[in-house]
Amino acid sequence: MDSLSDLVNSRENLVSRLGILALSLNDELRSMVGTLRNPSGVVVVARVVNFMSSETGLETGDIIHSVNQAPINSLSSLRAALTQIKPHDPVVLQVEREGGFQWLAFDME
Repeated sequence: MDSLSDLVNSRENLVSRLGILALSLNDELRSMVGTLRNPSGVVVVARVVNFMSSETGLETGDIIHSVNQAPINSLSSLRAALTQIKPHDPVVLQVEREGGFQWLAFDME
């Protein structure tokens, strides 16, 4: 995952509501992260320390596939989905981690 951090621009790749730096999956990234069960999504490259955001449970290397059942296929679709969520609303992320799907639930800050 270290090589992924070389591809990140902190301003362009910041998803402030989740406190992460992320990249849209493309063919180059898919080859770097290995076999995925779902080929579309956004990969979490880093968590931003001391950023005012929800405690999401996301980890570096997670692939976000959906937000509240809305499919995520790019950074822009992730940001669009997050703008629909009001403070204190419940959020469920479907992520792929280490070859398996997980659901992370939390309330938006």
